[in-house]
Amino acid sequence: MLGNFYGEFVKYGGSDGNSLGIVLTPHHITDLMAELIDVNSDDVVLDPTAGSGAFLIAAMRRMFADATTRYDQDPALLAERLDEIKRFQLHGVELQDKLFAVGTTNMILRGDGKANFQRRSFFDCTRDDFFPYNPERPERLERFMKVLMNPPYSQSKDKTTRHLSELSFIERALSQLEARGRLAAIVPQSAMVGKTREDRDLKAKILGHHTLDAVLTMNPDTFHGVGTHVVIALFTAGVPHPETKKATFVNFKDDGYRVHPHVGLVDDGRAADRRKHVLEVIRDGVPDDTAFVVRSEVTATDEWQHSYFYFNDQPPSYEDLYATVADYVTWRVDMHTHGRGELITPGTEEIESEIGGGVDA
Repeated sequence: MLGNFYGEFVKYGGSDGNSLGIVLTPHHITDLMAELIDVNSDDVVLDPTAGSGAFLIAAMRRMFADATTRYDQDPALLAERLDEIKRFQLHGVELQDKLFAVGTTNMILRGDGKANFQRRSFFDCTRDDFFPYNPERPERLERFMKVLMNPPYSQSKDKTTRHLSELSFIERALSQLEARGRLAAIVPQSAMVGKTREDRDLKAKILGHHTLDAVLTMNPDTFHGVGTHVVIALFTAGVPHPETKKATFVNFKDDGYRVHPHVGLVDDGRAADRRKHVLEVIRDGVPDDTAFVVRSEVTATDEWQHSYFYFNDQPPSYEDLYATVADYVTWRVDMHTHGRGELITPGTEEIESEIGGGVDA
């Protein structure tokens, strides 16, 4: 209860990151992302831009639940595994002083006072910073298997800060993972476009060393009040993207959440069903209309999002044709009634050239 209270408190206390240009991730999104990459009690999890610690808390909940399911018949072993999770398996990095204080407090109130939380730039971190010598830590817990992240947005504004782009954070985080480790990042749609030469080079570098698994275009109101339209990108580390692999692109704008006045983003009663369906589509390959999912081969020059690959595979109906013709006729009448008919009506010379003779012909 203290953790839930604190999560709400920081929204109104001026320490939620907005004044720093940092957008904190809603809880239903952190939970979804942890589920998309299947965080479990054997994983060592990294959030390289930890902020308030929301991703680490979502990961910790899943890890605790998985450990409880596995070892509930052996209370002593369960207690040992929960302690290992808290001491060795949750790592966070945060550069901003205020958010670092918010994140560490949040973790303590959620029941974990031992998380490996560091205040520094992620780009300055080495493996020894994450895994200093500790004889109590089992060797199997000295490598990252999962990354959950929401990198700072719009930090790459000029030549001096281009190394801080969202793709730079993703590429750096992928390099910290063990082979076949999984990464989930929530970033602006523009990050998947590759507008600059640097971003296009980063996309090529990522595909040369890692695999793009899926990209979900999210609800435009996910960050209600901020105005940022985002996608969730899923990667597998250490496996070069095969040319024949078909990545999954999902239009998940209808995720079952709606904005209510004075309340914000709330479940409209369909969120659980929508979440179950998107997991089935991504994990199990369940088919759906191309308006929802497209599976396609990708290159570094493509835009990694559903709208780029989407095509309407449904033949038009008579009603579609009728509506299109009606729209066209309405447009022509409107042009003539507003005195702009000459813009759409060919002159006599044009008609004669088209039919090969005089008007009477």
